Amino acid sequence: MNTRDAQLFIRLAESRSFKETAAQLSVSRATVSKRLAVLEKKFGAILIYRNARSINLTQYGEVLLEQCRIICDAVDSAQQAMQGYGLQPVGTLQLALPTELGTSLLPTLTREFACSYPKVCLSVHFVDGDIDIIGDGFDLAIRLTQHLEDSALIAQRMITTNQVLVASPEYLKQNGAPSDLEQISDHSCLGVGYASDMPSSWRFTDNDDFVDIPIVCRMTSNNFLALRIAACHDMGLLYIPEFVVRNDIRQGRLQRVLPEKTRGSEWGIYAVYPDRKSSLKTRALIDFIKARLAILEQDIDFDTKRAPEYWDSGQSRIYA
Repeated sequence: MNTRDAQLFIRLAESRSFKETAAQLSVSRATVSKRLAVLEKKFGAILIYRNARSINLTQYGEVLLEQCRIICDAVDSAQQAMQGYGLQPVGTLQLALPTELGTSLLPTLTREFACSYPKVCLSVHFVDGDIDIIGDGFDLAIRLTQHLEDSALIAQRMITTNQVLVASPEYLKQNGAPSDLEQISDHSCLGVGYASDMPSSWRFTDNDDFVDIPIVCRMTSNNFLALRIAACHDMGLLYIPEFVVRNDIRQGRLQRVLPEKTRGSEWGIYAVYPDRKSSLKTRALIDFIKARLAILEQDIDFDTKRAPEYWDSGQSRIYA
């Protein structure tokens, strides 16, 4: 039995509510029911009686609750002991990264972090969009988002970035650069999202007022890397967090459009994890990623000599 299932069962037993337990853990009610079913199958006993009004522990559930508390207390004590003796992080760490950010961090994760913490095994998953951190078993998720939903998960903001409007020099040469916000509607745009929820407008802040500009999307994607590639290949205007395209702007593959009029909304890069008493390996990785992001904020490139080529148009214009 792992500590996450133990923590879930404790919260379910104490709240006597699937809905409240799901809200506390930021998972769906279906996830709570699924994990309970796994526990009941594993122990071969009914742990909870349920009816339309309430849930109650069976005698087996009462026994398991006490054991779950012992497990969680033992883990807390072990973590404190490890910290006191300065032991090194160890074990497998399940990490979820958005694709765009992950491709930038992966070279240093596989070199510097791996060398610094040789007893930590990273299991890296590229995940764009919302994820069930607890239900899917992640120790840590790095999120690039405008806002996080309220939840019992712990979130630590690492850096903040604003949206910027960009396009390739060749696209602007062929189509002309818009001279005001309204002219954006005349251009091909690259939208964040799926075809089913294709954005119909972009919101800018102009003189502290919100301005919504209708757009026509030539392409949409839920993946920032795909949109970067499309923009660098002269497909249209892109409205995206500056952090994502900072290196492209610095190297001339993209350039700002109407910078004085297109101050966009604020985005944050967050470390999100399930438990305030995070493990040594989780805290070590959070500190490492935060330091690497700070380097990018100072406009210092990662060493890309061994970075993989994600696409090549014959001119090698972009790396991730």
